[in-house]
Amino acid sequence: MTDTATLPTTGTTTTNSNAATDSQVLSILSLISALSGILFGLVFPLSIVAIVLGILALSREPRGRTMAIWGIVVGAVPGALAVLGIVFAAAFLIPFGVFAAAFGGF
Repeated sequence: MTDTATLPTTGTTTTNSNAATDSQVLSILSLISALSGILFGLVFPLSIVAIVLGILALSREPRGRTMAIWGIVVGAVPGALAVLGIVFAAAFLIPFGVFAAAFGGF
């Protein structure tokens, strides 16, 4: 036999429903990872992290919407430029190396 005591209720409940919506952690992390990707030269991994965190922040943090958008933009632009650089290198520099190797070099 267990005897459970019940606490008297006053009719008011305290819920902290604003705790999840007031947080801006994901949007701040998105912006920081995008900026540090530029500063430290880790464009690919940190750009991907910034874009993913920014998208998550857009859906979960309404107050951090501006930082989330900036994190996505600042993360996507260097990532896109890096991809264009790789495409440029593959399209123009690799054929010159192939021709140089085929015709005896310089």
